[in-house]
Amino acid sequence: MVGLPGNFRTEIAGSTQIPSFTLGFQQGTAVRGLIEQSAGKDAPRIRVRSDIQMQAAGQKTSLVWGVIPGMSDEKIIINAHRDGYFDAADDNATGVAAAIGLAEYYAKTPKEQRRRTIIIVSNPGHHNTAVGSQWMVEHKDTFFAKTALIINSEHTAQVGVDLYGYKLVATNMPSNFDWFANGSAKFKSLVTADWDRFGVSRYAEATERANGDMGSFSSFGPSIQLIAATPFYHSDHDSLQTIPPSGLAAVTRSYAKIIDDVNKLELKDLQ
Repeated sequence: MVGLPGNFRTEIAGSTQIPSFTLGFQQGTAVRGLIEQSAGKDAPRIRVRSDIQMQAAGQKTSLVWGVIPGMSDEKIIINAHRDGYFDAADDNATGVAAAIGLAEYYAKTPKEQRRRTIIIVSNPGHHNTAVGSQWMVEHKDTFFAKTALIINSEHTAQVGVDLYGYKLVATNMPSNFDWFANGSAKFKSLVTADWDRFGVSRYAEATERANGDMGSFSSFGPSIQLIAATPFYHSDHDSLQTIPPSGLAAVTRSYAKIIDDVNKLELKDLQ
């Protein structure tokens, strides 16, 4: 049973090899009430119907990427996985939206103003398979060669939530972010200053190891990510209604500023 106020339908990863499901808090409380009312006599019975479509083994997927040529073969790589659970508005439609916004912006920028080549990667996913990341890792010596910046665009906007008494209450502000930055001291100072410039609220301390899609390739170059994972994470509340446009805009603009500032520095100053 999911112990969050309300009645969340959610996905919780498990190691079971048989079909399983979770109960929202209200549903679980109702079942417990039936058990208590039975007073040890006839146990309550509940019928559950599952609508599952099985797919044949051997399905294929792919990495998709676009290249915005720059004035050199040095690279800025922006990754955004395209899989998700339920509506997947934050995880990861927001990340995909931020990546597309950056692609549109830099595609309109004159090539002579783009110091480095920008590669926008659409990863097939990490929830059920890491096949896309595996390919990048296996080809790291070429794919990540001369990389000045890796941005993992993942969970880039969700509304902040407070536990008020026994209720979850959505706020009118974006949530705080778990964050990660790998690179030189000058690089990290640049990144945090640009996040502050655009009001991107973060936890006081960075996470020590990159999570999410970034976990497998964060060591291949100067890298950053912001991840929002509120109680709406992997649930049926991860919908368009819980995405603050101002938060998504702030993160996307901060990433553009970071790209521009990174392009003022040499590779040796970033790594």
